[in-house]
Amino acid sequence: MRDPAQFINSGLHHVGIGVRDLEATSAWYRARLGFTKIVHDVTDDSAQLGQLTRGEVWQQRRRLLFNPYGGAGVELIQFIGREPRAAEFEPELGDIGISAIRVKVADVERSYERFRQHGETVISAIVEDYGGWRSFFARDNEGRMLQLVEAEEWFRKPSRNGVGGVCGALISSSSNDDGRILFEDHLEYTAPVYNEVGVFGDLLELPGGKKQFRRVQLKQSLPRVGRFAEFFGAARFELLQEEGSEHRHTRSGLVWGDLGFVYIAFEMAPLAAAAEFFTRRHYDVPAMPQAIADRRSPARFGVLRDADRLALKLIQTDRLPIMRGRVSLPLSENGPWRRTPRRTLRWLL
Repeated sequence: MRDPAQFINSGLHHVGIGVRDLEATSAWYRARLGFTKIVHDVTDDSAQLGQLTRGEVWQQRRRLLFNPYGGAGVELIQFIGREPRAAEFEPELGDIGISAIRVKVADVERSYERFRQHGETVISAIVEDYGGWRSFFARDNEGRMLQLVEAEEWFRKPSRNGVGGVCGALISSSSNDDGRILFEDHLEYTAPVYNEVGVFGDLLELPGGKKQFRRVQLKQSLPRVGRFAEFFGAARFELLQEEGSEHRHTRSGLVWGDLGFVYIAFEMAPLAAAAEFFTRRHYDVPAMPQAIADRRSPARFGVLRDADRLALKLIQTDRLPIMRGRVSLPLSENGPWRRTPRRTLRWLL
């Protein structure tokens, strides 16, 4: 367990997704999941990512979307002048990487019927996991797996359609013990919801879901602190370790921005202290924290990878972006543990 005085983790910030068509996917996440707030929409090159793109420099367009009802966001990444690659196999549960992201809904039955009525790909019935969360699994417009989870915590009262932001992920791991060190000890999701081994009824309808897994779900035991903790809200992470099989890696042969779930991002401050902490614990840090070259730039970041090459993006937000990032307001360097006033967040999001 780390000393919390070193740095603070304010929570899950967003998930990075490599897409074929940024405009079509952005429209889908807006219409179906309520990600209506564009925080930034930029085009730049990948030089700062170093070995994450194998030293090759490509133009990428990135658009960060949030749902104003609270939760983490999604950053859509599309190459310009390069055809994005997909995994060489159809990923299923047990294949190493991010298998699905969790999106919160207020009424799981209503969301289920809404997805079916709009002809979306629904791949499971409404199920309940060992922690009592009711959910169903579906796919987005490009085929990535989503888990729509009934949740009670909201930044503002849910809309009529009752959809919020991202509230965790389902991650297939080669070793749940290593995964627990990362999420429980280092990222402070310290409350195990369950730790079971078996074939699980709520996974049976999913690709690869009939196999035997060692399954661990983790949540935070105490409320987060930090500038945006109230908006991000709580998250749960579930680790699945397939028993007795050779593991395939969903990101094998792919670079940062290729198709699929690319990374998970957390808001951390001070960023330099967080990067040093993970480096000393022998995590691969392929992209060190970035300096702000443009005074309008809202955040600095670094990237680390665990033994499974799961990419985590560590972010320190220094400015509040408005007008799609064309203008930003500076944040005080002091007191990163203090929450941004709710009225300010409501105005921005």
